[in-house]
Amino acid sequence: MSDFRLPGGSTGSNLQEITAQRDAGLTTGLVHHPVLRADQSRGVNPRILATVDNDRVRFVAPDERVTCDLLVVRFPLIGQHPMDVLPSVEAARRIVVLNQTPNRRYGVGADGAGRGVREDAAPNEAWNVARCVEGFTSMLGEHTWYPISPRVREAMVLHHASEMAGVPLADEDWTNIIDLDAWRRGGRRNPDGRVLLGRHSRDDRDKWPEDPAVLAAAYPALPGWETHVLGGTTHAERTLGGLPEHWTGHPFDSVGVREFLHGLDAYVYFTGQGYLESFGRAPLEAVAVGLPTVLPHSFAPVFGDAALYAEPEGVSAEVEALMGDEERYARQVRTGHEVLRERFSRQTHLRRLAELGVRVPAELVESPRALLVP
Repeated sequence: MSDFRLPGGSTGSNLQEITAQRDAGLTTGLVHHPVLRADQSRGVNPRILATVDNDRVRFVAPDERVTCDLLVVRFPLIGQHPMDVLPSVEAARRIVVLNQTPNRRYGVGADGAGRGVREDAAPNEAWNVARCVEGFTSMLGEHTWYPISPRVREAMVLHHASEMAGVPLADEDWTNIIDLDAWRRGGRRNPDGRVLLGRHSRDDRDKWPEDPAVLAAAYPALPGWETHVLGGTTHAERTLGGLPEHWTGHPFDSVGVREFLHGLDAYVYFTGQGYLESFGRAPLEAVAVGLPTVLPHSFAPVFGDAALYAEPEGVSAEVEALMGDEERYARQVRTGHEVLRERFSRQTHLRRLAELGVRVPAELVESPRALLVP
């Protein structure tokens, strides 16, 4: 169950799990639950529709009665205003994946009343924990909440434990996954004297540093260096007073993400001060492609050795060291792939499904090679 209209990382994460399940021979029913948003005209994301074969993957109609091993609700905002008419789903287990934190910002950039400090900021509260506890308990009965990352877990434990009213928080995180073999490129970009940095995301205010000096340092204007952005640059342009000459912007979905990433040398991703990126689907995709990825230190609990960590002013030194040492570059790519295969792979997902009672073929859980060819 999810809002299957959404763009960006939410749909990308849903797609990875749906296709992993389909290729493993499992049957997945999709319960579409739109949430109240400004744009009510948007239909189901075409990438979700493309997975529906009405055999292994199909939509469940509101008047249907179905049974399943596991019901996964993937979008906490659903619990805030549950739909009146939903299919009757008899599930052996029920979980809610917390793929975003209740507040958009914690500490710096948010005030005590839950409002953004800046006048142009959206309300700091993304979803209300108490209302979602009530809504999901009414809709699901007994269920468990799974944080999508250590960052979400920390926010729930430190800031929202008293609001959860007895709903258990799972001991494990429901981390995002990726089909590493489908995303990985054969080798690095052919050298041509340039250094191509890149990043991709929705063009959202929180996705960009609001300090011009921080933004300029993270994507430096050095001889032969270029910054390529997929997803739009409106907020970056406002911060910098225009699009720098060494930047090239591509609108959201104007270029395929894999195609875009395959043409880069390194990936750099910094967000707004105080903004808590719940997981980081975009960096995950960059590491999967085989791009050395430079992130703020706050991402270390999520990605570990898969990425490199620096302050914005340290980005240029990290990238220069990689570009000047082929073995160092290759070693970081290998390390990234090793971490992804261990922690964010299709097999990781199938194992956790099996642990929750889903009848996954045993050979797929036990053998990494079994998942390489659908």
